[in-house]
Amino acid sequence: MDLLKTKKELKMDLLKTKKAYKAFNKDWTCRDFKYKVGKTYKIDEKPVICVQGFHACYELKDCLLYYPVNEDTKFAEVKILGNTNTDVRSNDSKVCTNKIKIVREIPWKKVLELTKDKNNNCGFDNQGHNNIGHHNIGNNNKGNFNKGSNNIDGDDNIGNNNKGNSNEGNYNDGDTNKGDYNKGDLNKGNNNIGDYNIGCNNKGEYNEGHYNDGYNNKGNYNEGDDNIGHGNIGNNNIGHGNTGNNNNGHANRGNNNTGHFNIGKNQNGIFNVNKKCAENKIYAFNKEIDVELFDKLKSKINCFARPEFDFMIKNKKFIKYAKKIKYFDKSIFNEITEIIQYD
Repeated sequence: MDLLKTKKELKMDLLKTKKAYKAFNKDWTCRDFKYKVGKTYKIDEKPVICVQGFHACYELKDCLLYYPVNEDTKFAEVKILGNTNTDVRSNDSKVCTNKIKIVREIPWKKVLELTKDKNNNCGFDNQGHNNIGHHNIGNNNKGNFNKGSNNIDGDDNIGNNNKGNSNEGNYNDGDTNKGDYNKGDLNKGNNNIGDYNIGCNNKGEYNEGHYNDGYNNKGNYNEGDDNIGHGNIGNNNIGHGNTGNNNNGHANRGNNNTGHFNIGKNQNGIFNVNKKCAENKIYAFNKEIDVELFDKLKSKINCFARPEFDFMIKNKKFIKYAKKIKYFDKSIFNEITEIIQYD
């Protein structure tokens, strides 16, 4: 006969019982009111669901709709002792009363045992097995709206073994990553440690490229911040293979150099070592050269330029070209490239 009862009639049957269940925050608060097991609470006003009164659910599983489905949420068996109010149109067993007793705590493991479905899912609308949360598709997820398996402590992941929220990929630890094995947030790529990286194997933030260690680098294999290029060690370099800061060119060692293969600071040109450069003058091998030659040399060296400068300076074609540069100086060339025998 019970099978023929309407939803409204079944809910009215529940209202006749005094036993119900209530969920709380981990500090036993609910809507900024703190409860204690064993205590009875009462208000004089008429209970109005979702407005005033003490709320509970006649079915333990329905409590999962109102609080996070994890071990931080506290659950208790309660006794409805006063007047009640409910919404017979709703699909759950929520009730409001003006007098309630917190009877006993229900441990998290017991909550799981009592609320799991035939596929060991705890929550609503899960497709798969062993999910804890709601609307998961897959297995062993802890959270909501995950698509994949073994995602924990997060929501809206697409992939597997993620820790966090809104990741697309696998084994991410953080939020909103797209890729695999990222630790941090908003990375696009793989194996990044930090935030907002685009690329792979970066350590830091806002890098665009691969294997950068620092911040705001654009390129690969940079160590430092705000470099544009590859293989720089330092900050604010534009080019490749610079060691130092604020260099514009390739393979400079020092600071504020403009050009390629300079050692020192404020060098301007190519293959200079600690030259005291006059303003608006350009040098090669510590000798002054004109702008036309400098532009030609820059263009040619850019043809050889690549991130792997160790390979570049040992390249026979590059060495042959360097030896033909006006004012070529063997000792300067050796000091800069650290090649003793190149003949």
